[in-house]
Amino acid sequence: MIMDAGAKLKALREKKGLSQADCAKAMNIDRTTYAKYEAGGSIRRNVEKLAAFFNVSADYLLGCTEELAGEESQTLLAGVANPTADPRLCELIKQYPNLSETAKAVIDGVVAMSKAQPKSEPTVAELIGNKILDASVQAQQKVNMIIQEDNR
Repeated sequence: MIMDAGAKLKALREKKGLSQADCAKAMNIDRTTYAKYEAGGSIRRNVEKLAAFFNVSADYLLGCTEELAGEESQTLLAGVANPTADPRLCELIKQYPNLSETAKAVIDGVVAMSKAQPKSEPTVAELIGNKILDASVQAQQKVNMIIQEDNR
């Protein structure tokens, strides 16, 4: 069963053991505004703030995906991320939790294959990673455009 944004917010809030007032205060929004979100009101104005607070993707809250991109994925990725790595790789790592399961499987497979390749030229993983990163950035830009249009 696909939940609407309000039901998702309520479930996430209850999982954290918080009241609506607690959530509203933590995000610096009015409690009645937060209550409206859970009641089915448009969340587009604060979707990024809500997603960050609950550690999920904006796509999840907006119903673009049912995949919960959460803390566990971020923790696993942080363990392998080298802060001095290529900035594009760091961006890909940040976007990984928001990718579809198919995209994640492709990345995982490519990484496994590329471990045996010499480093003299770009690896297949780097080439595919760049393509996935570009697609992820484009998707985020579309979400931002939708949010901006809703704010007008």
